[in-house]
Amino acid sequence: MAAGGFLVLCAVLAIQEASGVSPWRAFAPIELGSNAVATMGFAWSLLQLRSYWRAEQARRAWFAATLGMGLLSVEGNVGELLLLKTHGPSEMALSIAMWFVAAYFLFKACRRYAMRRSVMTVLAVGFAAQVAAQYVGWLAAIEPDPAGRAEALEYLNDSGELAAVLAYVVALLLAEFAPLKSYAFSPSEVGRKGRALYRDFSLRNGGRYPTRIPFLQEAGARHVVLAVMALMFGARVGPSVRRAGGPGLLRQALDLARLGAQGIDAFSYYVLSLYKASGPRDVDGYISRVETKNGLMAAINRSAPAWGGARDMSDKIAFTQVCEENRVPVAPILGYASDGAFQPWAGPEAFDRDLFVKDRKGCGGKFTLNFERIAPLFWRDDAGGTLGYAELAERLAKLDRPHGLIVQPKLANHPSVALLAETSLVVFRVVTCLDDLGRPSLTHGLVRILRRFEKGWPRFAEKEWGAAIDIETGVLGPLLGDVASTCVERYPVHPVTGAPVAGVRIAEWDQVAQAAIEAHRVFSARPIVGWDIGLTPDGPRVLEGNSNMDVAFIQRCYETPIGRSPLGPLLDRHLDRVLSVEWDRLARERS
Repeated sequence: MAAGGFLVLCAVLAIQEASGVSPWRAFAPIELGSNAVATMGFAWSLLQLRSYWRAEQARRAWFAATLGMGLLSVEGNVGELLLLKTHGPSEMALSIAMWFVAAYFLFKACRRYAMRRSVMTVLAVGFAAQVAAQYVGWLAAIEPDPAGRAEALEYLNDSGELAAVLAYVVALLLAEFAPLKSYAFSPSEVGRKGRALYRDFSLRNGGRYPTRIPFLQEAGARHVVLAVMALMFGARVGPSVRRAGGPGLLRQALDLARLGAQGIDAFSYYVLSLYKASGPRDVDGYISRVETKNGLMAAINRSAPAWGGARDMSDKIAFTQVCEENRVPVAPILGYASDGAFQPWAGPEAFDRDLFVKDRKGCGGKFTLNFERIAPLFWRDDAGGTLGYAELAERLAKLDRPHGLIVQPKLANHPSVALLAETSLVVFRVVTCLDDLGRPSLTHGLVRILRRFEKGWPRFAEKEWGAAIDIETGVLGPLLGDVASTCVERYPVHPVTGAPVAGVRIAEWDQVAQAAIEAHRVFSARPIVGWDIGLTPDGPRVLEGNSNMDVAFIQRCYETPIGRSPLGPLLDRHLDRVLSVEWDRLARERS
């Protein structure tokens, strides 16, 4: 198809040369050729719109294509159609505006078919030809050239616009007829595969990272956001990376530009130490928040086989009930506060201990309260005030949270990890993934120290630190932070308490890992889960499960891409299921 478009371009240019008609004339062959090609593209888009009318996403794509080709088919005569008296720069400015609007609609259309070979490449060639053509056309409009150079510029403008509209029509034809791309990546390239599926099949489901503003998640605007991130992180973090023996600022800037084009953000570049990569392929195993937080994990969850099992892990009441019914160790819920009322689910004696309050729904501990027992049925709150049982119930009832609050016993740390925190619970993040038979496999484990919950500690840039766990031996690696500004730091000992970390073996690790496996057997509707587990003197307690976990922090602490971890081959199989589901959806649209 591309070769055919090139032959048409050559034929029209040859006819134009032989005609002797000036290229800017209304009936010049090159002008007629552009209009004819645009009209054919408009007709093709209309036919496709009719064919795909019942398929919502395809209908939107071909409606956009119809608008784009419609604009190009009338662009040359819009002044006459609207009775506008535009000449020179004004006429050219109107033409450029219409071309750019048309290109936007055509991009929206072709983006829907990015999984087909060459669609986006040919579209990009067309856009490049359009920009070049309009640049020389603008020069001809604003710089009258008595020596005759303007005629040459006009010719280049018309030739470029013809090439652009031909490329756009070819791209629309390829959207229907081109074969599908190959996604046969190795498991070690699971990051590259995930990004390709996320991009080509438009798996974006809302927008969570790096911004929640919807229009900034759109193509074009999203790349502007990534460019701004690159400038900010490069200025703030780049010098410290260079001082620590990393690459120079120019090399970092080139890396950020190259990886940004692939959809990898600057935060990932620094936090995952991608500046250490020796070549472009070294980053193919890394997965970033850009794809996982914005739709890839949701697509994996949607495409999972019907293995049964519980699904809802966001509602802490439902989660706790399911765990208790299946003998998964969890902290009990003592009461629930919502809509101005507090409902105790146990007698007052059950509350006579340190208490922990959190949202009923959600993950990550965004809203929490601590009540330290100081006497029978008396507590000290986070601000240092004291209150009794009746006052506690009244305060919780007055708190306005969207889904209410649950009250649980505040868990104590097991002696093996007690030196890693003072007032907060040391949390184990354990990652499990289902295999082809629906059986959970252990892939990663972290010890997480939540610095933001330690009010008496010095201020650090990090909100938390994590140490990777050797899943075979239970031995810890060094602590690493969760922010880019300290990406060069490794802490073999605790930065506050001085307790040894790197090389320490957690004797109870097998119990923690087994609790995660048992939990995933129950919640087997979710293919990949990051479990938060507390290790108490009475054994492990499952706190929550997250089916859209932060993959960046796991790779950060292990200093290894997911593609080269036990999760790589398992995740690769789940991505194959996503691909199969998307291919089936395409086939149904055409039937």
